[in-house]
Amino acid sequence: YESLIKEMAPLEVSHGEAIFQQGDPPEQVYFVSEGQLECEYDPKLDSRAKKRRPSGEAVVGRDGKPRVVATLGPGDHFGETAMLEARKARNLTVRCVTASCVLRAMSMARFSEILRQRPELHFTVQRAAQMRTNQRIRNVVASAADEDLRVVSFAPGETIFRQGDPSDSFYVLESGEVEMSLVPASEEDEPSAPVPVRTCTAGETFGASGLLPGDNVRRNTATALSPVVVKVMPVKLFKAMVREDGFLQAGLKASGSYVEARAVSELDETLDAEVQKAMAR
Repeated sequence: YESLIKEMAPLEVSHGEAIFQQGDPPEQVYFVSEGQLECEYDPKLDSRAKKRRPSGEAVVGRDGKPRVVATLGPGDHFGETAMLEARKARNLTVRCVTASCVLRAMSMARFSEILRQRPELHFTVQRAAQMRTNQRIRNVVASAADEDLRVVSFAPGETIFRQGDPSDSFYVLESGEVEMSLVPASEEDEPSAPVPVRTCTAGETFGASGLLPGDNVRRNTATALSPVVVKVMPVKLFKAMVREDGFLQAGLKASGSYVEARAVSELDETLDAEVQKAMAR
């Protein structure tokens, strides 16, 4: 990021000051040089939550305050996910929580231009955004329903769920590695071999495919690569949480779009033209 940071303008904010607020139009991206910031989500400011609740009421944190979903420090960047997700408004408030915070800032238009010119940087930024989104999802799930989740272990090579199975659970990966794979569509009579598309590690979540509106079957297969421990959320609880939490809903959809884009990129590099054509459909 060195060359990128050199182009960014310095910005210093004081304790309690918001760099941007939930609902603001996305105008800049930021890099943290010094200090610590918190990312706050307030359902009362979420238009999706208001539309779902006729009264306009929305669920906040258990203490009645906006929920802190992430903490940022030196070396972190933020503000770019609005562009990657093509959002017109910020879905979080980012606030300085130390005596002061020193940032670097760049306009969204210039940042987008640089990413178009540098595909490798685009992929790095996108991957970092995906990892951050996964961690925020995990924090929300853990804080909202930890007592309702059961812990399950899987041995290496054991299948957690298969492509085409009914979707009945969402998973938080506590330890181990899980491979996500899929069988591409094929015009041949012979079934295609499964294609690995990503590996989940401790701290990530998986299993949202088939749980979001309009979808009820698994689009991929999850297999334990090592001894695995997961927390399992039943589909009813998952859907209730998503229905009541606009941030969680947006995060899951964004995470899925990142994974899909990455999977297609990897398949394009490794599969032959026939499979590429099948995947493109």
